[in-house]
Amino acid sequence: MENNSITIIGGNIAGLSTAINLAEREIPLNCQIYEAMSGPWDKPCGGGFGIGWGDMLKTKYNLKIPLKFSKTLILASKFNRIELPVPLYTTSRKILQRELFNYITDKDLIKIHLNSRLNFKKNFQKFTDINVVATGINGFSRQALNKRFRELGTFKYKIVENPAESFTSTIFYMIPEIKGYAWFFPSPNGKIDIGIGSLLNSIDLDKEFHKFLIWLKKVYGIIIKRDLNLITWGIPIPISKPGKIFRIVNKKMFVGVGDAIELADPATAAGIEPAWYSGEILSSAIQSQSKIDIKKYHSDLLKFLVENNYSSNVQQIIASITRNPQIFHLIFTLLPNYFIKHLLKTQ
Repeated sequence: MENNSITIIGGNIAGLSTAINLAEREIPLNCQIYEAMSGPWDKPCGGGFGIGWGDMLKTKYNLKIPLKFSKTLILASKFNRIELPVPLYTTSRKILQRELFNYITDKDLIKIHLNSRLNFKKNFQKFTDINVVATGINGFSRQALNKRFRELGTFKYKIVENPAESFTSTIFYMIPEIKGYAWFFPSPNGKIDIGIGSLLNSIDLDKEFHKFLIWLKKVYGIIIKRDLNLITWGIPIPISKPGKIFRIVNKKMFVGVGDAIELADPATAAGIEPAWYSGEILSSAIQSQSKIDIKKYHSDLLKFLVENNYSSNVQQIIASITRNPQIFHLIFTLLPNYFIKHLLKTQ
């Protein structure tokens, strides 16, 4: 790695956004991305994001990504269910990542090194003055940022054929007993992202997932086969402000973006949009290959979270429910629905 370059570790949405936005600023940098995988891949997320951002991607960058419109968020449990007007798009994260790869390659913006897994200790001499940590919650992020993901959930998911194409609502099925929830996210191309997650390690998630499938069939007539062979994933339960965002080691700065600083939004299963904007915000704070305004990055992140409802009442309630089951029982069994809707009204 050259001394005048900025290194981006991780080629998912946050890392690609940082690279693209740095290139658009035309700062004379030799910016390079190092990605451990051989190409785009899927992750357990709803792929949800705001309408405006989805339209921006297609118009500004001319990306050929499929979009699925969902106008309603259903917050439910075995006790109750409430429909909230939360419009959003969903897409295939894998296709979006592939299109961003192609955009960078076609424009000859930045070099992407695939199959290039970097080890924080073994490869330390290769890192530059500024290094962008876009590696989610894996070991590299933990070492580079010296952080613990305090509320790490275990999730199991699968992307399968959608048996109910006319059903376009997003469902969060809260399960307070396991400090978690199951989900049903309609996706483009006739697919759904379906799964379950919990903060507790001792839970039989497959058993709880089957209960959710029974509820889906009973309430909405949606039939999902039970033998899905779910894929396991770990992801932080988000909070309303970013976690630890940077660390300096031997005069080298490591700055986090996206899931590495806990920016996913449980209200819409939206990790994509905050991941993108964290990269955009970081790029605006980078002044040269060795100079970054970290205070600006932090303050602009907080401003973004507030202005775009990532610290909304919906997010706070969902996050609180997963941590404190008694809050769920209080809200869903004692309060009337009109009051709950008012409580969950986005700011």
